[in-house]
Amino acid sequence: MKINNTAEGNDETLFKGRSTRLSQAILSLKPGQELHIEKGKDWIGKKPPYYVINRVKKKTGWQLVSGRPLEGGKWIVRRIK
Repeated sequence: MKINNTAEGNDETLFKGRSTRLSQAILSLKPGQELHIEKGKDWIGKKPPYYVINRVKKKTGWQLVSGRPLEGGKWIVRRIK
């Protein structure tokens, strides 16, 4: 997973408890940053990672925008607030 910094801050936070690498990466995003998730490398599932993204949105109340670019093979998650 690659975090693209469009805002200040590059801290890596580790969380205790039961969580996935994806949810940890999303929770470490600061406003203005985006996360690039590559299929087959970072996410090996039959279904897309939208359920994890939506769970983080609901749990934190953050505004996250997620989608898939035209080139395919990866997803992008951007934190707005």
